[in-house]
Amino acid sequence: MKKIHIKYDPDYRTEHSVEALHIYIPTEIGYIDHTYGHTVWKEANADIWRLSVAYMCDDSLENAEPITIGGEWDMALRLADRPDFIGGHAHGDERFSKITFVVDGAERDIKDFVRATEIDSLKIVEDSIGFDPLDGKTLAIEHHKEYTVSLDGIRLDQRVKWLGDFPLNYCYMAMMPPAKKYTDSFYTNLTEPCHLDIASRPTVDGATSVTVFGKESGLYFTMKVNEYSIYGKPKMCLRDNAGGAYNKMYFDFTSGGEVKKGDIWETFTEYKIEKK
Repeated sequence: MKKIHIKYDPDYRTEHSVEALHIYIPTEIGYIDHTYGHTVWKEANADIWRLSVAYMCDDSLENAEPITIGGEWDMALRLADRPDFIGGHAHGDERFSKITFVVDGAERDIKDFVRATEIDSLKIVEDSIGFDPLDGKTLAIEHHKEYTVSLDGIRLDQRVKWLGDFPLNYCYMAMMPPAKKYTDSFYTNLTEPCHLDIASRPTVDGATSVTVFGKESGLYFTMKVNEYSIYGKPKMCLRDNAGGAYNKMYFDFTSGGEVKKGDIWETFTEYKIEKK
């Protein structure tokens, strides 16, 4: 039976990364390499560990082929009348304060894993601070993330604590960016499989699971979320990123409203990529 592998990469430079942990999760054919990259980008006020590009690999963990872009997978929060979102590499204004890697139940230094190593379990716990994009200095959120890696994929538990009163624009707490050339169809837990006509910008109110897949590629990208309790039912959205290279999957946490200092958002997301 194939197992999870991890490998530390000090030379990973995709999307302003300065290092990364490769997380190889077995699938029916080969492995999916989820890179967990450390982005340092001074101009964007970003110093954050985050899920980056996913690759398809063979059973020897070689011949990696990118099957997603990097983009954002966890959080992108837009305050009203701001020039950009808060979050990760793509938008910045987020810096981590603490990160812990727990391998097979014990805290480890990932630099110990310079060679691919079989493991049974991996948990990553990260805390960061997000800043108001108006000035890049005003504290806006505390962001807590717990990634749990298993043979079933990756589960992300998030907690956002608001540090001020803010009016909101669009806010996302779950995203996934499969490459467009590998995907042509989709379904949700509320709808049957159908052709992915990205020009129609499909949305499904109340859906909590979406799978985007390619009939020829045999790649299936699945994302599941909990039923959001603060703003009602989630809305699943698919976009082509203004003609970009991927079919963006995301769940709309809110498209307005406001938050007060001390408000807390808690969510979970499950990610799974399969090659069949």
